Amino acid sequence: MSFGKAARHARGLDLSRIKKVIVTFWSYDQRNSAVREIYRALSRDQLKESNPKCSITANVLSIPIDPKVEVTFADNSTILYNTVDMEAIQLLAKINKKAKSL
Repeated sequence: MSFGKAARHARGLDLSRIKKVIVTFWSYDQRNSAVREIYRALSRDQLKESNPKCSITANVLSIPIDPKVEVTFADNSTILYNTVDMEAIQLLAKINKKAKSL
């Protein structure tokens, strides 16, 4: 999947219902492409304008771990997504579905 597809899908996401996103991955893991795409897509200036207070953080670790994305929503609920077998578009869809349900 290209970054362009993830970025296009992220346009439908409204960060106003999201407080914080933490993307964590091991830099040498081949399975971390989805989390890297998510981080790049959510870090775009156009998307950040929907909620300038939303914190988007990347934790790049030097130890082997499964890639994951932790999202804290406006209602203070937190969901941890293990992204080993997930594509960026799938993850964005899950985040968007939860955000819109608030």
